[in-house]
Amino acid sequence: MKIIRLTPLDTFFFRDARSFQAGEDTWAQGVFPPPPSVLYGALATTFYAHKQNFSLSDNEEKNTQQRELLKNFKITGVFLSIYDGSILLPIPRDVVKPKNEKKQNLLYLEAKTNTTISSLQTEQILLSPEHAEELKAYVSESTYQKILNKQELDNEPYYQDLVISEGKTGIGRDKQTYTTQEGELYTMNMQRFNTQKYKKCSIVVTYEGIELPKSGLLKLGSKKAFAYTTEEITGTLHDFIPPPSQEYIKNDIFRLCLITPCIFQKGWIPNWLDEHTLEGNVPDTNLRLKLVTASIGKPMLLGGFNMKAKNGKGFPKAVYKMVTESSVYYFKILQGTYQEVVEKFHFKSISEKSCSKEANSLDNNTAKKGFGITLIGI
Repeated sequence: MKIIRLTPLDTFFFRDARSFQAGEDTWAQGVFPPPPSVLYGALATTFYAHKQNFSLSDNEEKNTQQRELLKNFKITGVFLSIYDGSILLPIPRDVVKPKNEKKQNLLYLEAKTNTTISSLQTEQILLSPEHAEELKAYVSESTYQKILNKQELDNEPYYQDLVISEGKTGIGRDKQTYTTQEGELYTMNMQRFNTQKYKKCSIVVTYEGIELPKSGLLKLGSKKAFAYTTEEITGTLHDFIPPPSQEYIKNDIFRLCLITPCIFQKGWIPNWLDEHTLEGNVPDTNLRLKLVTASIGKPMLLGGFNMKAKNGKGFPKAVYKMVTESSVYYFKILQGTYQEVVEKFHFKSISEKSCSKEANSLDNNTAKKGFGITLIGI
């Protein structure tokens, strides 16, 4: 298993998909963590930068050969890290915090029969056993393992303030005279890790298919410098966070917990599910599943800008809706085995839609770029 740790040298900024053109808006909002495609592009650029005899060319055949070098490159996990390398994962949305309680005891939402009159078509709905609030936070791998097994979460630590914001105000300048441009005052919501409270904060990416230097610098986001170190660890991601044992599965129902954002062709559900019955056959398996309930939150938007196309001009990329990381799906096994579920979904990607269909692209499958990575829970 190959790992790269990315540590910012200063503030950083990952812009969201909203337009930020002069005359339209003066505030650029940042997002964190960055979409997996940003990390994929940074690692691919670093790989090419240290590749001998690599150069950009107007020869399309040569460029195609260069892109073939990334054929087997894919991201298999995106995490955060603090202290001595402890790995953090986004807490699933079916885990909530009781209101007005000083202790850090956490609760699980309970699946109840859906008797509401609404557009929600699932048989069950997730409800809190008491007055509670949504919790956007990260937990350690040991706590996440407990969550997958639905063990009690008494006084389990969670981290909400890993990143802090710093506003930065600037103004556009003429590229020829370097004088300020009227009407181009802007503010950016810069971010940094809360290193005063948490030491050695970094982004951790697991990947395969390419070789990177042991250490160095790379640019990430808005051309901000990150120091990186790489290492190879024995074992697999299954060893890191194993799936629950089959004996604990009740009524053939399991959870799919997203640890990275996901893009589906049908919006919020996989393409292989029927939109009316919420049942479907999982491709390339003997599995037939039924969606019982879910907690997904508001969609995020994925955009970007293509720097160069065949006509030599850049253009905005298409915008896609993403199901956010930490979203949870409850499925019932109608046909097949739990072992097949583990092999198909645990630390595997369920993202479907290929983004960035621009010219000169070879393989833009979002699954390869690290979108839609899921873990199995009970």
